[in-house]
Amino acid sequence: ANVRSRSRKYIEKYGQIGLILFIAIPFPGSGAWTGALVARIFNVEESRTVVSIILGVLLSSYVSYIISMMGIGLAETLVV
Repeated sequence: ANVRSRSRKYIEKYGQIGLILFIAIPFPGSGAWTGALVARIFNVEESRTVVSIILGVLLSSYVSYIISMMGIGLAETLVV
């Protein structure tokens, strides 16, 4: 029930883009596994689910990479 309530605002308002964004958020409790569960709960078509998961994971990886590089840059600035 918690997954359904957290994801409802994304899926009902934005559809497939909302599913991609829900998967792409780099927080615990969101991601590919939870996105697959959400897609099943909201009866999203299987092919759309696969595309959403792939795009969401790629976007999440990119966001995590950028955040990590910013942290490394900040650490280098403070150490030097």
